[in-house]
Amino acid sequence: MTNGSTFAIFGYNGAMDARTAHILNQMTAQFYARNAGSFSATRQNSWPGWNAIAGLLAGGGMPGAGPGTTPHSTPQSTPSDTRDNVQNTTCGASGGATGEAPLAVADAACGNGRFLKFLREQFPTRPISYAGWDGGPVLLAEAKALAASEGIPARITECDIIGRLLDGHGRFPVGTLFSEHAEGRMTCHCSTATKRREESPSTTNDMALATGIHEEPENVTDRPTFDTFAPISAFDMVACFGFFHHVPGQEARQQLLQELLALAKPGGLVAVSLWRFADHPPLREKAQRSTQKALEWWNHESADAPLDLDPGDYLLGWGETATTDKGATAPAFRYCHSFSDDEIDALVASAVPNAFPEVRYFADGRTSHLNTYLVFRAR
Repeated sequence: MTNGSTFAIFGYNGAMDARTAHILNQMTAQFYARNAGSFSATRQNSWPGWNAIAGLLAGGGMPGAGPGTTPHSTPQSTPSDTRDNVQNTTCGASGGATGEAPLAVADAACGNGRFLKFLREQFPTRPISYAGWDGGPVLLAEAKALAASEGIPARITECDIIGRLLDGHGRFPVGTLFSEHAEGRMTCHCSTATKRREESPSTTNDMALATGIHEEPENVTDRPTFDTFAPISAFDMVACFGFFHHVPGQEARQQLLQELLALAKPGGLVAVSLWRFADHPPLREKAQRSTQKALEWWNHESADAPLDLDPGDYLLGWGETATTDKGATAPAFRYCHSFSDDEIDALVASAVPNAFPEVRYFADGRTSHLNTYLVFRAR
């Protein structure tokens, strides 16, 4: 479904410039700084769309996916060589007392850590190691407390993911966005990182040079902890939920996907959710009203710096207003993009040849179509 006809009332120019992108990121960061507590209170439960991902992690393929999940397109089978990698790329041979294979998870824009909570509920005895990044210290404190309460080895780091994308976009090798925010260098005791270097030496050597990370010999079999594996090519599961809609511009979103793919070991899963709120008339109309209000306020406050938004871009409100330095009331708005099928197709295409598209499906919300999920197998 396309909503292009609705954008004329806002004066969209259809081209995201760098100045607008930085303003939108700052606006969103201020929104979460102001509303972190109330927002987190509404984000305690798991999403129905995560059930399918748990099924894939359990080795069951794309299950009936549970309630609230609808196939978006026919799931594609995974090549046999990639399936072999899934079985053979877990760092370490031991799964601890339970005998279950350890699960190393990266969670970009982890918020309060509720995906980690979901994984622990789904896999109560499986050894889990966890890395999380987010720009909000209040939410990160909740995530750290959760990991500690569950006894899960975790490295949870404050990082302005979007700001770093915009500042370094196109000027750094894929894989440095998160590895430079790892709170110290970590080494991968895992033969798969060496395998990926051999398969694509130019890209992987650039990563190693940029991050200072070097792989250890292949015979090291320690179970992964955050003293023994690197962000690059190290994770069994890489998640990014409820975040891509905050990234301004299609090019930056494609760059973020490449960064996420670089975190996964060959055969590892990379899963993202893409918000489709403008497909639903009540939500779209509410978003239009909020955007109109936001642009009127912005143009009043910054008449010399109008925002150039892309089709599908909205400014959504939340909570109470605050007082600016000028004495005016400033409503809290966050930048959100509603994805079209064409944009999602382009995002999938941008993942090739670094990943294989495993499944694509709808889930969440009253209609079970509020998000499109993309799940990739890293090559």
